[in-house]
Amino acid sequence: MFSNAFTSSSAAGGFAGAALVKPSAGGLPAACILMKPGWGTARIAHAAAMTDHPVRQGFWSVIGIVIDTLMICTTTAFVVLASGVLTGRTPRVTQQH
Repeated sequence: MFSNAFTSSSAAGGFAGAALVKPSAGGLPAACILMKPGWGTARIAHAAAMTDHPVRQGFWSVIGIVIDTLMICTTTAFVVLASGVLTGRTPRVTQQH
């Protein structure tokens, strides 16, 4: 174990692993901060709601995040794909006089 720990291939593997883990580790906290529930204000509103079933209120809190995220992300993806930016073939806009 000690003879192979300090070779160039093990160093390259460590850097490759770190390069893959770092972006994925930063994505979830960034998503929580960018979304309204990540700031904590939505939790305050859901906690203050007068309800007979707190579990149901928690469910609606979570489902609101899921629906919002799916709608925003899916719409953004469709706009990017339809625009042709990724392929370099953007639609040509002609001006009519």
